[in-house]
Order: sequence, then C-alpha cells, then structure tokens
Amino acid sequence: MCYKLINQCFYESNKVYGCRRIKIDLKDKYGLILSKNKISKIMKDNHMIARRPKGKYNSYKGKIGKVFGNVIHRNFKASRPLEKITTDVTEFRFPWGKVYFQCYLDMYNSEIICYEISKTPSANLT
Repeated sequence: MCYKLINQCFYESNKVYGCRRIKIDLKDKYGLILSKNKISKIMKDNHMIARRPKGKYNSYKGKIGKVFGNVIHRNFKASRPLEKITTDVTEFRFPWGKVYFQCYLDMYNSEIICYEISKTPSANLT
C-alpha cells in the first residue's frame, strides 16, 4: 500500500520529489502520515532517486589577456591633442538584436576621434 502511493507521488513529480516532499504530498493528498526515514528506505530499496537541479552556469575563466599598469594615475587632463586617448565599448539592445558601439575619445578636448559599430563583440573591435 505505502509503496504504491510513494511510487505514484514520485512519478507524478517527474522523478523530482525526494522523501521530504513525498511525505508532504502523501499527507496532503491521502492523509497518510509516514516518517521520513520509512519513505527514504522504501525509495532506496526500489531505486527511486530524485534528480538534483543543475548547478548555476559560471562563465568566469580567470584573468585572460594582458593587464597594463596605471599610466594616467587619474590625471585625465591632457596638455596637447592626441596625448591621451580613451576607448569604451557600449552594448545597445534593440528588438532585432544587439549592437556594439566603440568610440575613441581625445582627453584634450573631449572630442570623439573615431567610432566603430558592430553586431558582434570581438577582439577586432577593440
């Protein structure tokens, strides 16, 4: 009797429920109160193993590429044109996709020297 109900709850949950959730399910649906250990033993004897959720995806791979030293030391004023140039890549989202915008800025007069637009982020863009 108990095995059939536990088996039914387990397969109704698509093999996701463990012994704790099956215990709650049995109490709610059938008013049957069993101990967690009894349910666990029945599940183990009949090879009912609940699936665990996958771990979260993490794309971090550590430091890649070269890291240059701090040359400017937060002094963003330039005394002549093209002495200090900065760059930035910005992602814009549209209903039809993403666009990546990169511009080069002269620190002397805050003028954009040139810019590039691409549909894919690539090393060639920077």
